[in-house]
Amino acid sequence: MPRTERSAQKGFVLVVIDGLTPAMLERGVAEERLPALRFLVEAGTVGRATSVFPSLTPVCLTSIATGAHSDVHHIPHLVWYHRGEGRLIEYGSSFSAMRAVGARRSIRDTIFAMNHEHLAAGATTDPAQGMPTGRHRASIDAMGDTGDTSDIGEDTGGPGTATTGGAGGDGS
Repeated sequence: MPRTERSAQKGFVLVVIDGLTPAMLERGVAEERLPALRFLVEAGTVGRATSVFPSLTPVCLTSIATGAHSDVHHIPHLVWYHRGEGRLIEYGSSFSAMRAVGARRSIRDTIFAMNHEHLAAGATTDPAQGMPTGRHRASIDAMGDTGDTSDIGEDTGGPGTATTGGAGGDGS
């Protein structure tokens, strides 16, 4: 589609909710449990995509931001060995892993070094995609508490999910 003056000025918002499956989104919207996401679905465009490998948040988001695979952008995993520095890089795979490598170091790697040191210099934006020349895209992976998930009502099979009976999170 040719770019018009209006489309050249129009921005976009990419919403990535880690671990949210299409079925979970569709059910939550249908049950009117996700009003903000329902608004975005109805007002915008929703699509499905195929993930890069490994399908880990920092790798995936950096690939989305740069349009490149990890061999180009150099963000290979949540935890990886940096040969040049002779140490493990820990982007927040767990709180215990962060403590093991040093919380301050892990937070610095995740918030600052991922974008300014680990991201390959060649992984810049493409001016043809509407971004200014030389601007770098970046990914920030941050852990968050999902809160109480006991009302989900079914086991979705993933980490941090609730179950509805048997050996579930309710102690039964």
